[in-house]
Amino acid sequence: MLSYLRRAFKAFIGPPIQRAATPAPLTDDEIIKEYFRAPPVPTETKQKFHRLSEIIHAHLDQDTGRKRGNRISAKLKPGIDPLEALSSGIKAGGRQSIAHGVATVDWKAREELQWLAKSVSKSHGILREWCYDWQTSSLHEGFEARNELPVEAPLRDFANWLSPQGLTLFAIAVDDSLMFFATRQELAAETLLTCKDLGIKVQDLSSAEGTA
Repeated sequence: MLSYLRRAFKAFIGPPIQRAATPAPLTDDEIIKEYFRAPPVPTETKQKFHRLSEIIHAHLDQDTGRKRGNRISAKLKPGIDPLEALSSGIKAGGRQSIAHGVATVDWKAREELQWLAKSVSKSHGILREWCYDWQTSSLHEGFEARNELPVEAPLRDFANWLSPQGLTLFAIAVDDSLMFFATRQELAAETLLTCKDLGIKVQDLSSAEGTA
């Protein structure tokens, strides 16, 4: 009888209340990932960034240009702006980027300009060399009064040298350096517009007014 009463009482009060398990505390990385996650990159931005990568490498053979464009496009991720992604992609290519016609020079390193310009020219099939002797050239003089970098005036001279050969030279400031590359002149307007849409400030070194 006692056993029967005990079973009846348990049935009356129901099963015991289970205490909810205390969740494990989140780590700092998990908190940042969960609550401070960067928004996804808009599709239009991805498309424009990929197009810029294509333009920069349009002079290469189709397979090489596609591979270089895809590698740079992959650098554009949530939380990374287009300029940072472009710079990261070019730097990751190292000497190969230079061989493919995209060079980066320190703001004052005029001694680097001639061989970098030679690589840009060669990547476009130009075998003649732009003549520039950084030790004797006075092109950079007065750069401070013009509010520019020492390498800018020599690069404008290089741009003028490229122009009759159907090329436009562009420069993008990245920290304390200038990244420069050439495109066919028929792609110049699209280059400026695409950079503007991406928030990348670019200079058309063939034109004093060519800035986006």
